[in-house]
Amino acid sequence: MIIVNRTEKNIVGSISGKPFSIPFKESTFKKLKSIEEGFAKIKTKGLIEVSIKEAKELTTLNFGELVASKNPYLMFNPVKNKYFLVINKGKKDELIDDRELPDKLAEKIQDSFEQDFDYMPLVKTWGRFLQRDVPYDIYDAALFTHYLTSMYIDYDKVDELVEKEGLDSSTARERCTFNDLAVTQEGLLATYKVVEEIIKEWVIVTDDDGNIVLDSEGIPKKKQVLMDQYKSQYKINPITGETTTKENKPRYVEDRLFTPALYKNGENFYSGKDYGYIYKVGEAQYLPEIHPTTGKPAKINHSNTIGGGGLYTGGLDYIKNYRGEQNPVLVCFLDPANIISFQSEGQAIRTWELFPHNILEDEAELKGFYHSSEYAKESKERTNKRFEDIISKRQEELDQLKEVSNKLNNL
Repeated sequence: MIIVNRTEKNIVGSISGKPFSIPFKESTFKKLKSIEEGFAKIKTKGLIEVSIKEAKELTTLNFGELVASKNPYLMFNPVKNKYFLVINKGKKDELIDDRELPDKLAEKIQDSFEQDFDYMPLVKTWGRFLQRDVPYDIYDAALFTHYLTSMYIDYDKVDELVEKEGLDSSTARERCTFNDLAVTQEGLLATYKVVEEIIKEWVIVTDDDGNIVLDSEGIPKKKQVLMDQYKSQYKINPITGETTTKENKPRYVEDRLFTPALYKNGENFYSGKDYGYIYKVGEAQYLPEIHPTTGKPAKINHSNTIGGGGLYTGGLDYIKNYRGEQNPVLVCFLDPANIISFQSEGQAIRTWELFPHNILEDEAELKGFYHSSEYAKESKERTNKRFEDIISKRQEELDQLKEVSNKLNNL
């Protein structure tokens, strides 16, 4: 017997006594119902076997379909052997995005599925990438996926495990291999920014009487001095006369100021509400789309080259080339919707916005706790876009192109 029914989301039933359940699809359901109705009228063994075979083929999912069936925003096309984003899956107003997931990203999703890992963050990060304010580009999509799937080997830790723990090099390498860029539950990227800590400030030079000292042109002289919170503290033992020195710095990371370690004269950006060239932990750092003094749009180069405006960030492989003993490293959230472009050489990403939420220091202490979900909401408000709108907006673009094409054909 062939029995076919449906629930809200699935087609269910049994074939020769074996139950099945597959995601609901209108065309598949109609075909199965037709086979079920015709099956009762069949009298020959050969036609019965044909009907059973057809029903089994329709209810057997290939691997891609199986992966997609577990995700509300993922659709698999068996003919093209590609994954696509979808909204309102299985409903009358279902819309499928026409931009296929790159193969490397699809492979990563399939690997996650096989290992029973949650792959929704990968789907979300692809959706966020499609929200960029630039036309979709296949090359950019390939670069994004390359950065997303790259691995990083910490060779210093490899040597340490081999020398101190006696591990063989192969095992040590395996234990010291990480994702170069991690992905949060909201689809944000976890990236790194090499910076320089600001410990000095400019002051006007005065003489012993407190009078301002002028240069030969009558302009007040200025000099840089150590900020009070960084000045060393000295103590003396009144009995032994022994002196001790304690290097000082603010207790909390949020009270420390940083500036880019490499390019110190780029475009100013906002850190919270302050406009300048300063990075702070616990605040979004972002470029103004309209320059606050000139009122003109920011000049942004979207080509995949060095320069052209934007805040630089990257993965572990990227920062190893710039990180020194005196250079702190900020740990940042990056919304792929804010990516301006990629550096085609290396692992750098230029972006409209970053959110530093911590620093790579063992002794660092935070005042607050910064969860990726909170920044995801903040970023969404600033970009004024929604994940669910991606495919709808793309459909509008395609409808407009179709309308133009029809007019040209009529002409």
